[in-house]
Amino acid sequence: MSELTTKETILSRLPKPRWYSELLEEDGKHFYLVKDDIDGKTRLKLPGTTGFLRWIGGDKTNALCGWYAAQVGGSWHDHLLDIAEHDSGRNIDLLGLADALLMECRGAAIRAFKGAGHKGSNLHELWEKIVLGKELGEIPKHLALQVHSFKTWWETANLKVLATELAMADPEIGYGGSADLIAVDKTTGEICILDYKSSAGRHNEMAIQLAAYKNLLYSQYGVCASKLAIVRVPEAIEYGEELPVCEVSWVKDAGACFELFLNAMHLAEGYAEDPFFIEA
Repeated sequence: MSELTTKETILSRLPKPRWYSELLEEDGKHFYLVKDDIDGKTRLKLPGTTGFLRWIGGDKTNALCGWYAAQVGGSWHDHLLDIAEHDSGRNIDLLGLADALLMECRGAAIRAFKGAGHKGSNLHELWEKIVLGKELGEIPKHLALQVHSFKTWWETANLKVLATELAMADPEIGYGGSADLIAVDKTTGEICILDYKSSAGRHNEMAIQLAAYKNLLYSQYGVCASKLAIVRVPEAIEYGEELPVCEVSWVKDAGACFELFLNAMHLAEGYAEDPFFIEA
């Protein structure tokens, strides 16, 4: 069992922060509260990193369009099969059927998206237990292969944990974020920031997200991370019954990625300003 069992123990491995940050979930969005003392009064409420990433979704946005289409198409297909099986030879109200199917398909993608998010959260909780040396308890069958794949990687990762799920903020630039794992490479002594993913693919904004976290760590703690990586364990279905491969991808140019993040912030802030058109 690891000694990292409390938040206080984890934070003792980092320098004293210039301020304290706390994650706030509100209406499905993430905000970060900045305080001068850990139990003090909030002096700032900042938006989260991931909210800005949608402005530079790029290849992921295109992939999600296809994913949404697949969810909707699958829903239509399943319902039509059900109708063919149970209502063969009967008079069907086609207009009513079309309305019902449209309502169902509108909700299908949203339900699937929320389900994927819930699964990702469950995986993150189990992966965090692994790096902290905690007991996993009973692992849901549909998550077992991804959990064991991550565990296999961690056993040879040669990393010492500094913090997990660390809420951080930069009041000067105006955003916050939570890093899945901050660790030290036991061989080189380098500080690493790692983010866990269970997505089907690797996308450029993942590197931009890590670069934003690097700035937060330096801003709040004065610690400079020299290595940033995505640890991705795709769904086991891609490998059948085989153990899925745990893919570790290191960021090539954190500085360039952070510039892109700042551009995304500027775009989001500009878009939210007064209307672009002059009223007649």
